[in-house]
Amino acid sequence: NNTGSATAADNCDPHPASTYSDSSAGTGVCPVTIIRTWTATDACGNSDNCTQTILAVDNIDPEISCPGDVTVECATSTAPANTGGSATATDDSDQSVDITHSDSTAAGTCVQGTVVTRTWTATDDCGNASNCTQIVTVVDDTAPVMTCPDDVTLNCEDDVTPPTVTATDNCDNDANITYTED
Repeated sequence: NNTGSATAADNCDPHPASTYSDSSAGTGVCPVTIIRTWTATDACGNSDNCTQTILAVDNIDPEISCPGDVTVECATSTAPANTGGSATATDDSDQSVDITHSDSTAAGTCVQGTVVTRTWTATDDCGNASNCTQIVTVVDDTAPVMTCPDDVTLNCEDDVTPPTVTATDNCDNDANITYTED
């Protein structure tokens, strides 16, 4: 027993019965205060009480597990629902650990790419916390789609004006269009 036991002595009963009952004091969150009332009763029904205060503290951090690192296209949301969901956590003293996250974004390998470092934090009712990190890499692996003008035949004396060509891209609203003449 981690909290000890009461002892009792009686002038007529060599082994008086000892029992206890517990009640909580305070807010019941952290630390938890338990008031243990010990009662010793002899064979004739005589009894005596004493109290013990037990302070139960929680100094153990929750266990946290992050979703795996993921790579997404630049047109895809980097919200947790699209990148593996939320972290999960367990704690010996708190069955509903609070889980939050914060993001730090850095430049990726191309202009539209980024690297999101998502730090997940699990905090129990006593303020103990654990962190884990998920990396969300945002890439642009989709080529632009071009619309070229129809082929034309011109006379050599006609003025050659470059045609209008359009392009769309899932990540870049201003795709760079270049042309060469043969």
